[in-house]
Amino acid sequence: MIDARRALRRIAQYCLAALACMWPAAALAGGPVVVTQFSGEKPEILRKRVVSALRKSGVELASEKTPPITPNTDSGAYVAHAREHGIAAYAEGKTTKQKAGLTLKLALRTSETGEVMDTFTLEGKKLAELLEAIDAGITGPLTEALTAAEAPPKPDEPAAEQAD
Repeated sequence: MIDARRALRRIAQYCLAALACMWPAAALAGGPVVVTQFSGEKPEILRKRVVSALRKSGVELASEKTPPITPNTDSGAYVAHAREHGIAAYAEGKTTKQKAGLTLKLALRTSETGEVMDTFTLEGKKLAELLEAIDAGITGPLTEALTAAEAPPKPDEPAAEQAD
């Protein structure tokens, strides 16, 4: 019974991914996205997979030169970081391990307020299944939310204000 539910869930994920491929996500307006450091089980492997899947989906990622931000800080820190570096959104991840397998919870933060705008949960019985779920689950609503996010305007330079 449990295996049947998992199979149905996986089929649904693949169907959503196939439908999402038809959407022109890369054509939507948006700004760069920062994928913060993940926490929990296998954080480096899962973060690299999320970054790779986002790139394949056409999401503009922030430059490697962009200074990192500590995940789960106060919302004001996100807003200040976003304005300073022209970031549109942030993706944070936390992995938990339970008897049923691994669960990756992705939280998307908006740069306007620093608040969580949406969350996504991806599951897999083993690491390989979770990696497949990431590839299938990144497209669709998650990619659409990230590509639609707009970077806040950069603060005016003090010299420009004095010139006026």
